[in-house]
Amino acid sequence: MLGKAHANIGPFGDENVQAFAAFSRDFNPLHLDEVYAKRSQFGQRVVYGIQVLVAGLEAILDEPCQLTRIKARFVSPVLLGESVEVLVTSQSDTRVQLRYSCKGRIAMNAAVWLKPDSCAQVPGLESNYSGLPQLVLSQRSLDDFGQGEEGQIACPINRTALSKALLKMEDCPVLINSAQAAAYSLCSAVVGMRLPGKLAVFIGLDASANIDATDVSVEAVTLGYRLANISQEDRTLTTDLFPSSGPVRIHGSATAHVMKPDQLDAANSGFPTKPS
Repeated sequence: MLGKAHANIGPFGDENVQAFAAFSRDFNPLHLDEVYAKRSQFGQRVVYGIQVLVAGLEAILDEPCQLTRIKARFVSPVLLGESVEVLVTSQSDTRVQLRYSCKGRIAMNAAVWLKPDSCAQVPGLESNYSGLPQLVLSQRSLDDFGQGEEGQIACPINRTALSKALLKMEDCPVLINSAQAAAYSLCSAVVGMRLPGKLAVFIGLDASANIDATDVSVEAVTLGYRLANISQEDRTLTTDLFPSSGPVRIHGSATAHVMKPDQLDAANSGFPTKPS
């Protein structure tokens, strides 16, 4: 399934990030709003972590695949305009370990589980993805969340937006199953939209998704979530994920680490800091 063990992807431009926002329904201003991002601990816009992960995987694949599980640790952010080096550090028949690096720093370590898919998810003809309805951002702090709170978000699959988000050429098919890509994107959106921008640094994702490989007509994925564990001491929010409709069966959890003010300087070590 892997065509090569190393690839360089990027740079991730504004058009790519906007396309991923349209595909994932995650409109966290840390990724999209220049003014908002300048006031964050990073000082500028950040590329979506799951976008970098899937784009890197796409770059080393040579045949259509299902992405049955993702386990990722986001070490440092990829900033708008930066390129990323992707390296396969180990692999078996179904599992691949990846390291993502950017300007000499580790951006992400990830393990992905793959299996062959029946056909490529060819980009569709949709083009007007900018007018899709946006989700309402939550500006609450960690203290305002209630354990056990539930909700759901829906993602209409737009293969044109996905293709742009993954930096694919117009005539190149997307090799990862599009419905699965949407499900994993929603996993990160759950945390990103609940604790947007400078309130949280999203540090990890561990989730699984299964779909009938013969069903290539899926047009939307709806993901339910439940705030399963809120730790004030550890400043973490863990979210259980489950299917609320459609053929995608997903489970797992997403975790946000909410940094305290005195941790920001340490967090900025190793990548560009907020400009004066």
